[in-house]
Amino acid sequence: MRIRRIDEQKRIQEQYQARIRYESEKREAARKQEEQERVAAEERRKQDQYRQAQLNLAAQQVEINREAEAARQREAAEQRRREQEAEERERKRQAEIQRKQMLEASIQQQLQNATVAHQQVLTVGEVNRQQVVGGIGALGQQLAEQSSQEREHRQQSGSGWQPTDARVLGNAGYTDLEEMSGRTGSAPHPSVTAPPARVGAGANTTQTRPWPTPGISATTPKDEFVATGPGRFYVWGISGAGYGLWLQQDGRRVLLYTLTHPIAAFIPAAGQSFYLTQGNAVYGGRAGQPLQVLAQVAAPIDGLAVGPDGSLFISTPEGVVRQRNGQTIVLSGPDRHGPLRLNNKQLEVFLSAEKRSVSVVIP
Repeated sequence: MRIRRIDEQKRIQEQYQARIRYESEKREAARKQEEQERVAAEERRKQDQYRQAQLNLAAQQVEINREAEAARQREAAEQRRREQEAEERERKRQAEIQRKQMLEASIQQQLQNATVAHQQVLTVGEVNRQQVVGGIGALGQQLAEQSSQEREHRQQSGSGWQPTDARVLGNAGYTDLEEMSGRTGSAPHPSVTAPPARVGAGANTTQTRPWPTPGISATTPKDEFVATGPGRFYVWGISGAGYGLWLQQDGRRVLLYTLTHPIAAFIPAAGQSFYLTQGNAVYGGRAGQPLQVLAQVAAPIDGLAVGPDGSLFISTPEGVVRQRNGQTIVLSGPDRHGPLRLNNKQLEVFLSAEKRSVSVVIP
């Protein structure tokens, strides 16, 4: 009996111990399972962090690449713009050089051609002058006789004496340019028309047109004049619907040329020769002869001067050039142009916009 109780106790104790071991093993297995789950979760968290870091790094790299590409594109565009600007500047510079070379060549060629024509004008000038002076004397004597008869008639009639119309004297002795060009063998420029033709010897009437009143006082405020000797003046200004150039000598004013454009500059030369400008052309002339084109440029001429050695200084909006012995030299660019004046061997240019004069070096 006692042995059974001991065995029962042993069995119960073994069951208790087995249960304790089971519980302990169960708790250990649960702990291990939790640990494994915790480790797996930590591993998944680390993997998620790693993947997120990889994604962030990839996004940053994409942004960096995009910014670098944009910077490269901006740099390339800026480089292209600089190259285009450089090409445009070079093209303009070459075009300006070519234009100046063409202008210089054109001026030089035209002045060379015009110099020959001007020499021809000066050669035949003396012959024509003698013819003109003879015509003036004959007609002047005829008009004086007519004036005397008219004065006597007015005195007898009591109406008072009036002097002969200056317009008659203005026409005296001058033939038209067609007759004059027939003697010289050259035609006048299209912008120059003839004054009224004088009548033949013995006629009692003279064809006239509105002429300025004799005397230095101008017919309009725009008239100008220059003296070339005692009692001798060249006067130019408005004449009817156009413009005119007159020679006034010994109280008589005679129309030399009827012009279509105003005279921008007028310079007397040796003898009875002179230079003048109209528009974009320089002319040489002599009283009683048709004007001859000495130079014609692309731009309008706004200044002219003649040196003591015969050099022509021509100013246009493109600058100032010097013509001498068939050679053309550029003296200034477009920043210096306007009316010219030689003063003590220095060329002065009046800048109209700035209302001041500047000097240009003469080589």
